[in-house]
Amino acid sequence: MSLAIAFNEIDASIKRNKALLSEIGTVQTYSQEGGVTAEELKMQDEIKLINEDMRSYIEMEIRINRHIKAMEELRRSLQRGRNNQEEIVLLQPFKNQLEALEKSADLEKEIDENNRYKEYKRKIWSVNHPNQAMPGDEDEVIATTSEIQKECPITKKPFETPMKNSNCGHHYEDYAIRDYLKQHSKKGRGRSEAPCPVAGCRKSVSVNSIEHDKAFERELKKQMRSKFETQEE
Repeated sequence: MSLAIAFNEIDASIKRNKALLSEIGTVQTYSQEGGVTAEELKMQDEIKLINEDMRSYIEMEIRINRHIKAMEELRRSLQRGRNNQEEIVLLQPFKNQLEALEKSADLEKEIDENNRYKEYKRKIWSVNHPNQAMPGDEDEVIATTSEIQKECPITKKPFETPMKNSNCGHHYEDYAIRDYLKQHSKKGRGRSEAPCPVAGCRKSVSVNSIEHDKAFERELKKQMRSKFETQEE
């Protein structure tokens, strides 16, 4: 196999895996919404099943990310081999890297510490504890309903499509945070993460850590309706 074909195959594989991650992320979002609804309706059996599903989706995400890392290491290995005019060996470096990732990882711990899974647990917790940090989150910078954001920290205008950062819980307007990330990527030479734009927050934000927060959007609309009803009385 020529180097050009090898690089093309690796890049295509990485691209397919990243597309799959995006699909899994969409399913995770739907599961989060289902979990919140089930918690609101006190459907304990359903909550248990959704939690198991979420852990399965997170496990898929972790394993796919491991494959991507192994493929990226294989690409680097091939690049080094080309520079040193070494023989092209595809399979073994990939296997070695993947085995190393599998051996060094505690899957259950990775699932528990996964940002999406923690965000799911926070959403379930907040249904019955709206003004309380979830146990273990006391040291995290988490936006609660007691300090609900009324406007985007970037645009300084009311939200239309609020996006929540799973790393810290802060919200931003959809187009504003995407523009912010694009600008930061240009300055940071392609880096995918940027500092959270909320003053004092030490967390990062990326395209993968933001999602449309429908529950937050409903809460904002509910507060707006309540405000109008109070003014009319």
